[in-house]
Amino acid sequence: MLDVLLAERRVDEALDALDEAERVTADRTQTLTTAEISALRSAVSDNRQKLADQLAEGACQSSTRAIELHAAASALKRLGDGPRAHSLLISAHIQRLQCNLQTKHPSSTSYGGAYTAALAQQVFSVVAQALSDSVEVFGDESCYASELVTWATQQVLSFALLVKRHVLSSCAAAGGLRAAAGCVQISFGHCSLLEARGLSVSAVLLKQFKPSLEQALDANLRRIEKSTAALGAADNWTLTYPPNGIRPLARSSVANLALQPKLSSSAHRFNSMVQVTIDPF
Repeated sequence: MLDVLLAERRVDEALDALDEAERVTADRTQTLTTAEISALRSAVSDNRQKLADQLAEGACQSSTRAIELHAAASALKRLGDGPRAHSLLISAHIQRLQCNLQTKHPSSTSYGGAYTAALAQQVFSVVAQALSDSVEVFGDESCYASELVTWATQQVLSFALLVKRHVLSSCAAAGGLRAAAGCVQISFGHCSLLEARGLSVSAVLLKQFKPSLEQALDANLRRIEKSTAALGAADNWTLTYPPNGIRPLARSSVANLALQPKLSSSAHRFNSMVQVTIDPF
């Protein structure tokens, strides 16, 4: 009967049959010989292993749907092979992520923010789904949670390194602070997906992104310094209110515009350059 259930992949019924066989074996320890008990236990163990192998093989197929993967992982856990079940879950999500990332390549004409957003959507959504799947099957069992956190952190680190290599490095070298800050904001925005599930990975992103942001900011400050020196050399030092097209030092209404200080033309230009620099933040 059990062989039929295994052949037909009637997993729940096969699990019930194995549990019943174990119960019967335990109940008959007083009436069966040691050899018979050993044979029964060996048969049950062999069939458990056979079912576990069958489940693992099926779960590894690329055509396996999410609901089938959950069922296989739950069955493996019931068979007492929790580590294998958890590894299968993670492997399935790794396969899905690798497949999705095959189409995500930056090009010379692509916008860094668009690449970052597309990449972040793929990585963070898969990691978030893996977290949900693990909790659904294993609950909050610490041994599996620790393994999953390690894996998720590695995926986020890989994402950060890709963004740094393909977007932030060139932005930083060119002093593209606005573009760099936009990509960083996109990345941290996707962190909320994982933060909501109790996984904090902001520090991973910050460690990788901070040097690029600092480099871009430094390039902007040096450019402002150089431009200000040139403007100051040509300034006639006549003090005026902020001209049209240049924002005042503070956000204000037209009514209190007169409260703004009078500055030289080079000072107004300096103020404008600083405002443009800090806008991304």
